[in-house]
Amino acid sequence: ENAKDTSLMNELDLFYCPSSKILPTIDIRKATVEDFDDLMPLFQKESAYLQQRHGEFFLAELIEAAQRDKRMQTLVAISNNKPVGFVSFTTNVDVMSLRNSFYLEQFDDFENTEINHQVEDPNESEKFNKNIETKIKEIKQSYTKDEIMALAMKDVDFAEIIAGHIMHFYTEKEWELEQKELLKQSPEDDGKYIEFIKAGFEILEDVRCDELEKYVNEKVIEYRTDNPDDEIFNDQDEDELKEDEAKQDPH
Repeated sequence: ENAKDTSLMNELDLFYCPSSKILPTIDIRKATVEDFDDLMPLFQKESAYLQQRHGEFFLAELIEAAQRDKRMQTLVAISNNKPVGFVSFTTNVDVMSLRNSFYLEQFDDFENTEINHQVEDPNESEKFNKNIETKIKEIKQSYTKDEIMALAMKDVDFAEIIAGHIMHFYTEKEWELEQKELLKQSPEDDGKYIEFIKAGFEILEDVRCDELEKYVNEKVIEYRTDNPDDEIFNDQDEDELKEDEAKQDPH
C-alpha cells in the first residue's frame, strides 16, 4: 500500500495560485458622503431612474441616513484607491412588500419562527391568541374592485403592493397580449399606481376581470390579516358600522 501511495504522489502535480496574484486587493470600509462622486459611476446604468425616483443625491442621502440610523449600514469596496463596489444593509425590512414581489416559500415567507416562544406565560399566550382571533373575525371577507381602488388611493405603499399582485397574476395566467397592454401603463412614479391598477381591471374581459378581482380580494384579506391595525381600513369599518346601524333602525 505504501508503494502505491508513493507512486500516486509521483504522478500528481499541485499548482497553487493565491487570488492576490491575479486579482487586485480589495478593502472594505464604511461608506462616507465624500465617496459620493466616486461611487456614482457604478450606478451609471440606472442613475436616471434612481434619481427620478429618489432624488439627485439619493446615494449621499442613503449614506447619511446610515450614519444616523443604527439599523442601517453602508459599505464601500476600495481597490487601487478607487471605489469598485457598494452595498447597503438594513434591519428595517418591509417584509410584506418582499412577500408580494418574490417567492419566499422556501424561506418560510421570512416568518419569525421564534415568535411563538416569546410569550412564556400561558395566560398571556391565550390572551394574545384571542386578540388575534378577534381581529381576524372583524376583517371583511370580500372587497370589490371599486373598494380595492378606494383603499389603494389612501396609501401609496398599499397601492404598490396591489399593483405587484396584478402584474403577478397576469404573468401566472400567461395573458401575454393583455400584459403587453398593461405594461404600457407601468408606473414611473408613485402617483401612477392607481392608474395602473385601474387599467389592470379595465383591459380584461368580464370573465378574466372577475378572476383578477377574486385573486386581488384574497390578497387584500391576507394583507389585512397580517396588518389588522392598518389605518387604511378604519374609515371603511366606520362606514360599514353606520350602514349596519341604519339597517337595524329603519327610522
